Amino acid sequence: MEKQTLLIIGLIGGILAVVGVFLPWIGRSYMGGWSGWGDSGWGLRTTRVISFYSPYPALAGGIIALLGGFALLKEKRPVGFLLPIGGITAIAGGAWGYFDVSTYLSRVVTEPELHLSSGYGFYVCIVGGVLALIGGTLSLKTK
Repeated sequence: MEKQTLLIIGLIGGILAVVGVFLPWIGRSYMGGWSGWGDSGWGLRTTRVISFYSPYPALAGGIIALLGGFALLKEKRPVGFLLPIGGITAIAGGAWGYFDVSTYLSRVVTEPELHLSSGYGFYVCIVGGVLALIGGTLSLKTK
């Protein structure tokens, strides 16, 4: 693949990691019907049951990946290593978010007509991190 294509894949991964923090990490349904967005990772930073710190590394990883991707697009190789490092950080934040949500859902007591479930935001962070890691690593190896 061309270097530009790999960088664009990495940049898309960084964007997905950032956007995933603001997508629902916990979904809600009332009486069997989907109620909408649920709670985003950013909105779950402080709850009454546990404290969610996982959105911070996921967001930071996405931002770092974007900075590294833009640096590589401008041929600034000394800071190009930021793209795969951001990808790794976003993957770690997304995985941490998965475990945070699982812990939260096991502890929270809900009403019978309210059903809480895992959302998809932390999955988007993980996919974005993987794309940033793959795009960044391969673009650094490509001349």
